[in-house]
Amino acid sequence: MTAEKVENLVFSGLGLFRSRAGAVHREGFFPDHRHDAVEILMPQGLQGQAYTPTERLPFKDGYALVIPANLVHATWTVPVGRESGLRFIQLSAARLLAMARQFSPDILNDKDLGWLLHGNSALDLNLDLIRTEVEALFALGTPQGRGAAGTLFAAFSLVHRLLDAARERAGIAGGKAPALRSAQTEEIIAFLERNHAEPLQLSVLAQRFGCSPHHLCRQFKRRTGKTLGDYLRYLRVSRAMNLIMDGAERMGDVGHAVGFNDLNHFARCFRAVTGETPKRFQKRAASGARGPAPSVG
Repeated sequence: MTAEKVENLVFSGLGLFRSRAGAVHREGFFPDHRHDAVEILMPQGLQGQAYTPTERLPFKDGYALVIPANLVHATWTVPVGRESGLRFIQLSAARLLAMARQFSPDILNDKDLGWLLHGNSALDLNLDLIRTEVEALFALGTPQGRGAAGTLFAAFSLVHRLLDAARERAGIAGGKAPALRSAQTEEIIAFLERNHAEPLQLSVLAQRFGCSPHHLCRQFKRRTGKTLGDYLRYLRVSRAMNLIMDGAERMGDVGHAVGFNDLNHFARCFRAVTGETPKRFQKRAASGARGPAPSVG
């Protein structure tokens, strides 16, 4: 079970932040979800990993995971000590953009801001690089520390540091800009989320969104970093993880419920996404706990 202390960092006239922090006593799975917020996860004394459609990132002490707004993700947490815990800060993407326009027009000229608002890859970041800003925001979230001016300063300082880290990562990777989702891509993803268990034909999907199958596949991969098939595989596997955590026992039934008609194919896809077989995940889940999906209120 996850004991969780919830803090709402909501400032008069801003409504930008939400945070949670708490001790983690047993293994737990936070099911796949997405929200209109940039999320910064800060584990302490935890093993486990975060899953997204494009990557699987392990938790490490002293490192934060920065997840762009509206990127589908899930987490598996495994405590390794009595002081194990997880805290996070969420920055509302809509409010962040609105404040950027009002208080800091120059930030809109930063092409990397798009990564925070609709990027497709998470950032594994040394926590020391943003610790000062994070601690300031948590302090400002207390009744004694609330103040609009201090919040704005800490918020934009944090955003600039995140963008600097994203640029540095891109430089190390050869300068290739990260993929950014488009409005049409978001519509396709939402459709896949609603209909992941149905047999989906590429021609029908392309007709629904008013383009050729070739154009649909090319644009989707350019915008997400994954093919349509790979993205659908991730959604189906992540929903299968949810069913297993809810107590489903027969893997054939689980696979069929999320859209796999062949058990062997289901097992191969499950392992490709999670790094383990469905049976292994089921055994670990038997001693774990399902946690609530965080969201911005």
